[in-house]
Amino acid sequence: MTPETFFCWWEESPTKGFRFLRRFRSPTPRPEEPLPWSRLLRSVFVATILLAIAAIVRQESPVLGLVALVLGAFIATSVVCHSLFTVLSWNRRAARIRSGIPPAVPSRSLWTAMLILVYAVIFDIATPYVLLTSLERAHGTLRWKATRDTLIAKGERLGFRELARWEVPEDQNAAAIPLFRELMRTNSAEVMKTNGGIRIPTAGQERMKVFSRPEEQLPDKSRRSWHPTTLEDWATAFRAVQEFRDGKTNAVSKPDPTSRRRVPPRPDLPEYPAAPAGASAATVVLTALQVAEPELDPIREASGRPFCRFDYAWEEGFQMLLPNLAALKRIQQHLDLRIWALIADGQTNAAFDETLVALRVSDWLRDDPLLISQLVHIAQAQIATESIWHGIASHCWTDAQLLEFQKQLAQRDYLAGMALALEGERNGGIQTMDRWVKDPKEILEMLDPWAGVPHSLEQTLFATLLPRGWIRQNQSTLALETQRHIETARRLRGGTPTAEWRDLIKEAEAWDSEAQARYRDNPSPYTAFARQLGDSLGRSIAKAVRGQVMNRCAITGCALERYRLRNGTYPQTLEALVPDFLAAVPIDPMDGQPIRYARDDNGLFRLWSVGDDRKDQNGRRSKEGSHQDWTWPAAYTD
Repeated sequence: MTPETFFCWWEESPTKGFRFLRRFRSPTPRPEEPLPWSRLLRSVFVATILLAIAAIVRQESPVLGLVALVLGAFIATSVVCHSLFTVLSWNRRAARIRSGIPPAVPSRSLWTAMLILVYAVIFDIATPYVLLTSLERAHGTLRWKATRDTLIAKGERLGFRELARWEVPEDQNAAAIPLFRELMRTNSAEVMKTNGGIRIPTAGQERMKVFSRPEEQLPDKSRRSWHPTTLEDWATAFRAVQEFRDGKTNAVSKPDPTSRRRVPPRPDLPEYPAAPAGASAATVVLTALQVAEPELDPIREASGRPFCRFDYAWEEGFQMLLPNLAALKRIQQHLDLRIWALIADGQTNAAFDETLVALRVSDWLRDDPLLISQLVHIAQAQIATESIWHGIASHCWTDAQLLEFQKQLAQRDYLAGMALALEGERNGGIQTMDRWVKDPKEILEMLDPWAGVPHSLEQTLFATLLPRGWIRQNQSTLALETQRHIETARRLRGGTPTAEWRDLIKEAEAWDSEAQARYRDNPSPYTAFARQLGDSLGRSIAKAVRGQVMNRCAITGCALERYRLRNGTYPQTLEALVPDFLAAVPIDPMDGQPIRYARDDNGLFRLWSVGDDRKDQNGRRSKEGSHQDWTWPAAYTD
């Protein structure tokens, strides 16, 4: 049976179609008569009706309508293709019959039945699928080309490597120390064997253990029993670990009487050196932290280097590993605790030197073109300024030291880093989707964290049958959505917060809300991946703004302490700091007013911005909820 015989047999078959539909069919002509092309027009009409019904369903139920639209498009294309092949086959056979050539008669055999099934799959399923995916691919490719050409015409750099991958001498690169060199390596064979296929970094993890701290031994921070962690709490936690390992299994820290926790120390904690009996809390903490000195000394030396370029696998796009981020935050927390203990122990000069190291380490990610890197950068900066606050609260810094802190902080521009990170977010998405176009199975590796584990049949079919044009459509959507946020972040660059920032933040957040509403109310395969890869970029800009505002508060805090050193007390208003200690009163960009300032009963002060909700709550920042004032120091609570 040839394909032509198949379509003619199908048209002549008395059992074709449901019985109640036969009366609506036009009569089949005799074999020597041509099949009218109106049959094809009726198929087009039926296809149009199917698509119209799917569109109506989508107005009522977006998700169900999307499924109906995809299925309707496939069925409609199948109907049209089948009708076209039928008309062509019938008319070619009719022409041969009119020329005296007898028609072919299909035999009744198992082979014929199998051929009928094969032809049905090829012409009614495979051909419509290929036609639809080809059209989608052409549409997506043209749209992506137009988007890419537009961005390049604006001077945008669309390569991932172009943003940060330039070579620097190793002696000028802070990331070239052995700790980070080993941390950035991945032993894939060992990982696949011992971790069920999860790709995690293994080299360097043993060296990072010296920075682990016994957080689980601190007082419980539940709503009923929460109180700020003190240096005594840390000393008790370190002692508990040491005593537990000495065999005193009931000595696990439980300093808060309302806490029910009695958790044994984690096995990955290092062997902390023990302080002499009767030592102060600061001595206990400093002694325990000495375990990290062999790894901390190279970090101190590297903190003075002008560059920090981590050895990322840029070619992997968003699938590359970033083990350095958690390591940097852990190192920052270690430095903060050490500075706190040095100040309590009276070692002010050592605390000052260590704080400068902490400030420099907190700025190592400033040139990373990755969104998560910039968010960690902001978190590190908050920890570093908390280290400065320890000294302000103890009144141990000198005027020269405070002035040096101000100079260091004045060089920070988190919005410039965020603009670079959003470029990286866009370029990483572009590169990742380029990889998906070449091999859609990589989508499963990104969306499924259990990389290396055999995928199910449904997942494999999804990756195999996914139209490449949909990926290109998502690529274009992601690039355009991200570009708006990139341009907003660039307008915010400059370091000093101004009243104009509020409107730009609102605009970026409004774009996020509009995009989320559009994705929710009108789901589409053209935006499904873009939604996951580029979600909530406006909130990231707001976090960078918060980081910049808190940085200005830290500068102001140093100025306030310098004023106290000269005058014996803190000023009534921030205007008293101008011009000797500040060039101008810092502005809160969230409402255009000066940063709020208040002196506390404990002889200290606090600074705050009105925060996300643009409502002044008198600097309250409790542990519950969000949309509260941005306070400095961040540890202040109500």
